[in-house]
Amino acid sequence: MGWVRGLRCARGIAALSAVVITSGSYPASAGIDNTATVTGTPVRGTLSGVLTDTVSVPVELTDAQLTVSVKADDASFRNAGDVVVYTYTIVNSGNVTIRDIRLVDTHKGVLGFLSPSAEIILSDADPRGTSNDSSQDGVWDILYPGDSISFSATYEILQADVDSGADIINTVGFSATYGPLLAPLTLVSTEDVSETVTVALADPRMEIEKSADIASGARAGDVITYTYLVTNTGNVRIDNVSVTDTHKGVVGGVSPVGEEIVNNADPRGDSDADIVANDGVWSVLYPGDSIRFTATYTVTQDDVDTLQ
Repeated sequence: MGWVRGLRCARGIAALSAVVITSGSYPASAGIDNTATVTGTPVRGTLSGVLTDTVSVPVELTDAQLTVSVKADDASFRNAGDVVVYTYTIVNSGNVTIRDIRLVDTHKGVLGFLSPSAEIILSDADPRGTSNDSSQDGVWDILYPGDSISFSATYEILQADVDSGADIINTVGFSATYGPLLAPLTLVSTEDVSETVTVALADPRMEIEKSADIASGARAGDVITYTYLVTNTGNVRIDNVSVTDTHKGVVGGVSPVGEEIVNNADPRGDSDADIVANDGVWSVLYPGDSIRFTATYTVTQDDVDTLQ
């Protein structure tokens, strides 16, 4: 786990989580003043002397600090459709009450992509105050020193994430207030914390099944229809899918065309998009989906004479 105090940073191992502490102080100095006054009724004359005395007890300087960490439930080798649960832990590690705590998550480089909410109390045992929140609206109302809370957010891995191969990085900052209620001061993170989730390695695979509508006894003049079923059995999108058929030993002896979608039910992507119809090339095939090509061949007398 990495720690940051002010602008100094020591990062943790494997970027599983990180912590930021941001502080502020107000006012520069303060004390609890107590003035005692003595009164009395003299039997004669006017009372004189030192009738008042003041004692000021200094209080510790305001030190507004929040410690924030973020962690994914599983940070490695995630596949399309997997749901990542992020947990954000916040501790009031200063000595003043912090209010209106909000988190901002820049997910995959987009500010506010995720909205941490579902805030709950983790620890409210510190005797300095009872932390509370009126509703789960993504803002924690009052957090006293020594207490801690958590937020959460979820993200479903997209096929585009796996196709890109890039790590999914979310960077978290916060804002809050402290100090006088009528003139609160703003507390913001000076350095954000990040969590990295690694997507699965690319594993491109395809399978092809070929069949003919005439199984045996083809005669001269018969038209054989060949069917080619192609399935994306890997985990990444495959573009420009085509089939080449070596027919009777001749490459391209028949030309599989007439491509059409057969199975487009897999939720990882929509393969129902072929730029040019019947050109022998299927434009986009997502994992789990299947397409079909066809080709025809007319049996010749020479086939019967020489191949029987």
